[in-house]
Amino acid sequence: MANFYRGKLRKLITDDKLIRVLESSNKSASKAAAMLSNDLGVPVSRQNVEYWRKQVLSNEVNAKGKPVKPSAARVNRALVKERVTRIPSVKDYASEVKFDESKIYKNILVMPDLHAPYHHKDSLDFMKALRDKYQPDLVVNLGDEIEVKVVELGDVHVMYVKNKHHVEIETDDEEEEEIK
Repeated sequence: MANFYRGKLRKLITDDKLIRVLESSNKSASKAAAMLSNDLGVPVSRQNVEYWRKQVLSNEVNAKGKPVKPSAARVNRALVKERVTRIPSVKDYASEVKFDESKIYKNILVMPDLHAPYHHKDSLDFMKALRDKYQPDLVVNLGDEIEVKVVELGDVHVMYVKNKHHVEIETDDEEEEEIK
């Protein structure tokens, strides 16, 4: 299947069609995603549909009381405001961790830094094949699953991670100030 970025994928669906699909799926994002995936022949996620729903089914009105279609930028700003940032903890995954300190592991599969989306297209399939062939007692992921793009513009460094960005400004005394 083709790999579409959100913008290109959204351009394949008119607002009217999206509204019809949402209404016929009883506003279920999962059902709407399945219907759109089937219709377009490319994968559409529930998260895509939830995002688009905020663009086409808005309750916003202008000063004259007429409905306003919010821009993608406005929807993005609202999503950023809703986002809660917190420090992750090992306890978040305590129920998923299957590491026994008393056990001696003889067969360990170590997943190196993936750096998606710049990873080799077969890297996950390769890791699955290794897992299936060697049946490790333990799988360790070293982290760095995603690649952060950094654009340097003179004294300003812009870091992009998915739809978020951070701007770091280097001052004369080499301290950095972060603006979010």
